[in-house]
Amino acid sequence: MILQILALILRKENELLDFSEQKLYTIVDNDGNIMFINELYQSVCKINREEVLGKKVVDFITVTPKISFMNQVIKDRYNILIGSTNKITRHAVFSTKHIFGIVTNNKIPLINSGEVVGIINETDLGINQLVNNRIFLTLPTMEYHGETLSPTDMKMLCMFAQFPSIKPIDISNILGLKLNTVYMYRHGLINKLRNTLINNKRDFARIAQEHFFKGVTFEEGQVYCTGMRKK
Repeated sequence: MILQILALILRKENELLDFSEQKLYTIVDNDGNIMFINELYQSVCKINREEVLGKKVVDFITVTPKISFMNQVIKDRYNILIGSTNKITRHAVFSTKHIFGIVTNNKIPLINSGEVVGIINETDLGINQLVNNRIFLTLPTMEYHGETLSPTDMKMLCMFAQFPSIKPIDISNILGLKLNTVYMYRHGLINKLRNTLINNKRDFARIAQEHFFKGVTFEEGQVYCTGMRKK
């Protein structure tokens, strides 16, 4: 069963993925030691698979607030191991030095011969999961360099940060807005950020990181996570 699951995940890695289908996978044993991470996880997080196998996820993920996260991890793992649930879904903000994303994480039991032998973590970075993502749907107002970014501004900011090549029609579909309204909001957001240009580029990811990870210095090869909420 384990080999079959790994084969399925590896086959998925070889398919052409667009930004609507990007998923990171990790598999941990019952003690929380990493058994597997997929190629996309390595690529996105700039992590070498061989260097993290056998380690705990918290060895390379910095979580805020850490105590509540660890309590949550222990509780989720216990509920899966005793069979009280076959899936736990949480929403979180996920970032590295180079990327930013609002994600949906599914925890699923890995079963072999009727016994739970580990947990599969499926982290969806794609655009479609934003439709039901509690964090994305409840983004607060942000004060930035004297400008007030409304919840809609924040949604557009986070989409630009997560999907640099996103098209207005994609924004329209996610937010349920008419195209003309999307263009109006985009123009308004860019005007508000007109004084934040770096080398003539708007660094949306950096702005989003400043909001969710205040005071954090991002390091290479480290993953940062916050804002986890259960579905």
